[in-house]
Amino acid sequence: MSERSINVYDTNLLVIFTFRPVIELVKEHFNGNFELNQKKMDEIIHMSWDAIKA
Repeated sequence: MSERSINVYDTNLLVIFTFRPVIELVKEHFNGNFELNQKKMDEIIHMSWDAIKA
């Protein structure tokens, strides 16, 4: 198994990249434009890990 290195990024940039999409999803949910349920949360988490691994 090969060892992977973790890239070091600006913390503020990482927070913006991570939380802005979540904030927008929650806003859409509360505005009635998006149904946020467990299945979609699982999919979002999976997509996020895929993006991290890329």
